[in-house]
Amino acid sequence: MKIFRILTVALISSGLLLAPSLPLQAQSSIPNLGDDSAMSLGEERLLGDQIGREIYRDPQYLSDPVLDAYVNSIWQPLYAQAKRSGALPAEMDAQFAWRSFLVRDKSVNAFALPGGYFGVHLGLLAMSETPDALASVLAHEITHVTQRHISRGMSKQNAQTPWLVASILIGLLALRTNPQAASAALTTGQAAAVQGQLNFSRDFEREADRLGFTLMAPAGYNPEGFVDMFNMLGKSSRLSDSGNFPYLRSHPLTTERVADMRSRVGEFDRANQLRNFVPKDANTLLLHRLMAARAGVLADLSVDALKAYVQQGDLVEAQNPNRTAMLYAAALASWQAKDAPRARAFYERLKASTSIRTPVAALDVVRWLGIELQVASIAPPLDLASSSRIEMLYAAQQILNAPSASAATLKTLTSRLQDWTGSNPKDIDAWSFLVQSQLMQNQRVRSSMSMAEGLRAQLDDSAALAQYLTAQGLIRQGLLADSVDAAIVDSKVRELQSLVRDANRKPGR
Repeated sequence: MKIFRILTVALISSGLLLAPSLPLQAQSSIPNLGDDSAMSLGEERLLGDQIGREIYRDPQYLSDPVLDAYVNSIWQPLYAQAKRSGALPAEMDAQFAWRSFLVRDKSVNAFALPGGYFGVHLGLLAMSETPDALASVLAHEITHVTQRHISRGMSKQNAQTPWLVASILIGLLALRTNPQAASAALTTGQAAAVQGQLNFSRDFEREADRLGFTLMAPAGYNPEGFVDMFNMLGKSSRLSDSGNFPYLRSHPLTTERVADMRSRVGEFDRANQLRNFVPKDANTLLLHRLMAARAGVLADLSVDALKAYVQQGDLVEAQNPNRTAMLYAAALASWQAKDAPRARAFYERLKASTSIRTPVAALDVVRWLGIELQVASIAPPLDLASSSRIEMLYAAQQILNAPSASAATLKTLTSRLQDWTGSNPKDIDAWSFLVQSQLMQNQRVRSSMSMAEGLRAQLDDSAALAQYLTAQGLIRQGLLADSVDAAIVDSKVRELQSLVRDANRKPGR
């Protein structure tokens, strides 16, 4: 049993599939359910943090700088529009996390968690044909959080809520060592809450549908993306019965649902509100196809799956409109299969498939793949000073992979990563590279401090406290540390001790 599959069953989080929508003239008949949650914003955030902490520990959690940047580029305009429109109140914006993460899973799925956490399965990105279709899912998910559907559903269950929350958390903890016990724990809580979930899920889905739809156009996305996603789901699920569409089992896709969404988009179009939208041009679609190809490869790293992408690259014809994306997938699959010569050969064909008319964004994606293929070598050196997070992280990885990086190079790397993490304290990858760089320089106190901050970025204050206590112990043993570091360590120990103590006092802990 996988952590992300269990979450989608045990939580009243979204689903990928949207509930039936109504035409614009019927919008006023859709009730705005209001916020009747007995759970405070802080309590909901705490619950989300607890679950998020387990997600960051799970092997299926994927940190990929290229895909992270792309999904974030789709998500951010929707999030900004939710704030502009008032759908996202300022207090909730300040208290919730608003963090997204990728799940290395080929199933088509996406979900929201309490406190503003969002998960996207690579299978969803790989299947979506346009950025508008992907945006429609993310808009729906954002609305589940802004309307507090999870906490409101729990509040409706009254006395059952503690059992549901406890079963989720116990199940997540047990999952890593005993999947059968985890499943049993979750099933117990789920059974007590199923009826309550069914009573409210339809209204929640309609509300998420209505408000999610309104975010699309102002954020720059064609609302027809909703219809595109329905069509793709319907077509793909008919072609495959392999269990890769978990929400199609619990929320069947019906012709009525598709018709309702088409009607709503039609009303939008007849009001001339689509006049500013034009069909996505080839350049925009090329970028999305490259990202979908990357997601498809990374979703399944089995030998057979990688071999299939390589074979497609071998056979693709010059006239194939999807040739560039297929060559990209073949190069990446070869690299993941540890066949560097073949990866570079495909990469040369990939570069040749681009032209002066290829947009900069797509050229960047191609160039980043070339950089990725270079991280195992020491020359030519990558640009550590680049303002691009993607290029900076690849450069850091190249330096750390070098068999004997010079002291001056490691010092430069450490300084660059310290500057970056100072401005981006939630960047887990940057903290990880900083720890490695400091250890290579025998900076044991500072490496413990950096490891602690990386753990805080992963929502694990208890583990972070342990690392700061380790640093404190090293200083007290006489290990060289300047007075500033010593003061910071003492301050962080006190801060984290207070946070951990307060968290342990919360109800249900």
